[in-house]
Amino acid sequence: MRRKLLLFMDTESDPVTKEPLSIQWKYGGESGVITHFDSQSYSDLSYKWNSADAVVFFNAPYDMGVLSICYPGMNSFEWIDNKSGQFWLINLYNCSYRVRRIAGFRNFIRPMGKICDDNGKPYARKARKPKSTPVIDLLKCWSILVDDGEKHSISLKSLIERELHVKAIHYTPEAALTLEYQLQDVDRLSELWELFLSRVSSIEAVSGYSYADWGAVKTPATFTKIAYEEEYPLLKAWQTSNSISDDKYTLHAALERAYHGGLTISLKRGVSDKTAWYDIHGAYAHVIEYENTDQYLYYHWSEVGIENIELPRDNCPILCHITTNALIETIGKSLKVFRLNTPSGTWAWSYDIHAIRLLMPGAKITIDRAYRLCADNPVTESLPTRWSRQKEEEEASHGKTTLREFLKFLSNTSYGIKAQRKPYTTKHTNMAVAGLITARAHLILAEMIDEAQKHGCTWIYSDTDSICVEHDNQDMIALESAINRRIAPYSAGCEGYEMKTRILSLKRYTSTGGRNTDGTPAHEKIRLHGRSQYKVSQSDILSWTTGGKPSPKPLMLSSVAANTLRTLNRVLKLNPLSAPNKHPFMFETGIRSDRSAEEWFNAWYAHIDTKTTYIEGAGVEDEFYRYIRTFDNLYEAYSFYRSKIVDDYEAEPPIEAYVDWDSEDVYAFDSPPDA
Repeated sequence: MRRKLLLFMDTESDPVTKEPLSIQWKYGGESGVITHFDSQSYSDLSYKWNSADAVVFFNAPYDMGVLSICYPGMNSFEWIDNKSGQFWLINLYNCSYRVRRIAGFRNFIRPMGKICDDNGKPYARKARKPKSTPVIDLLKCWSILVDDGEKHSISLKSLIERELHVKAIHYTPEAALTLEYQLQDVDRLSELWELFLSRVSSIEAVSGYSYADWGAVKTPATFTKIAYEEEYPLLKAWQTSNSISDDKYTLHAALERAYHGGLTISLKRGVSDKTAWYDIHGAYAHVIEYENTDQYLYYHWSEVGIENIELPRDNCPILCHITTNALIETIGKSLKVFRLNTPSGTWAWSYDIHAIRLLMPGAKITIDRAYRLCADNPVTESLPTRWSRQKEEEEASHGKTTLREFLKFLSNTSYGIKAQRKPYTTKHTNMAVAGLITARAHLILAEMIDEAQKHGCTWIYSDTDSICVEHDNQDMIALESAINRRIAPYSAGCEGYEMKTRILSLKRYTSTGGRNTDGTPAHEKIRLHGRSQYKVSQSDILSWTTGGKPSPKPLMLSSVAANTLRTLNRVLKLNPLSAPNKHPFMFETGIRSDRSAEEWFNAWYAHIDTKTTYIEGAGVEDEFYRYIRTFDNLYEAYSFYRSKIVDDYEAEPPIEAYVDWDSEDVYAFDSPPDA
């Protein structure tokens, strides 16, 4: 039997021009460095690549990008934008790969068909092509399964020193030219691969993984999908049957209309001197457990008579068509809560109907049609419930082990695979399950808000699994107990009270000081959505939002990775010297921006989020309470939330200049987001 072989590879390129300098390889016990990219070196690498059982990189997307420009005409890359998504198609050594890098461990490398046969003859366009050699990204696998979440680097050099206890040779222009430096990254890479396999040996679920299996890992959800497919091999057939049941009552569009994400609402802009935060413990995971959502992986619908209809609070999800003057509605990918003068028809889960009545007292809701979701998968508990129990047992016996972390993210990603629709649906997509999970979480939040208001507190913020309330000498410990009695079997904890909270906008706030219910100091809560483009520390944000001055240091870009055509163009704009040798995964860090820290902070601070209700005519420095708006009709509501905010005053920049904070392209690079 042929001995299985791995090809370990690394590349070195000029940090400014991105010109490839060398290729390092280790194969069959031998190591080498290639500095001349001629036809002979291409043939040697091509043989190793195609005869190996898999190729192992530490940071595969970057190195594959470098390799794609080492041998022009033989290797290549191109940007693909079609119905199956957007990605780079990279051809290496007669093999073809679909590649994307999003961030962190979320790398997507899918082997496509080979380009040429063993004799170098191109395959016919419609010929059945053997699959390309698997590519394993050790950084991705390590970050998912081994990294313990502590704040330490998992760069290759850091892992060499921390995990292998060997002094690494760090980069300098001189060191990069030495054989010792070049070979280090493939020799130590092979050692780290063996250490990785040792670390994950306690995880039974991956013990039999082949090299191709490791190469197929995309995100933590990959393992969750595999676990579900092993437990429920009829998933695809069930999905087909579910769709037929949806067709029977014309509920496909209804399921989409009734599905909403997390309930994130800001009802205050400004400073509150005494606030308290209450967080739900494992919101989605516990909904999956208590509603036993796996039983609905295979389902049918039962029409419910609307005369004297009852909507249970738990364990009986009912999808309703309602006519109402109070809505929870997704508009422009953002969840809105508002009232109407003219009632409108919509679809809602029974749990969301309960939530609407709590959030908007006096809401008028008429149920026109109702369908009970009926379980056809007779299981007593969902897989995440089992994983959660095993996680607790492992932690009690051995602490925070690799197995414990594996079980944790299996549970945490089980919701997301149900709601996936883009860039495509999978056999795990189940909008009935996804909708009832988020709807039940909305009801937990609504009950927490209602209980806090009954105790004299003022609700000012909520964010998927937490609420923030203003209080004035109320007993916060008693409120925590009351909330837990109200939302049982779910539970929540007070994450601090008597805290000073400054809310700038949705997902932008600081909350400091205060104490926990046991008397210990509360941890700071700082949400900094929109600062990821720059190297801005939490301490700077905290200083600036509490009256300090912006740091005089130059503003630096934290990281720009050319994982899309747009970001590739961004990198080339920032670094024109790299243009002659561009490749699709250049990374730029620490580049000085043409904006000062003060300019950036003033714009960041001034932002009034258009996704949230606001006071018309308010200035960027104003502090005010927002409110749940009332519109004349649904059309007016949609028009309001989708339109830009236009202000008359000239003292501050127009607010619409700071709308797109997810990409920040308009502000940072003077180009529209979809350019």
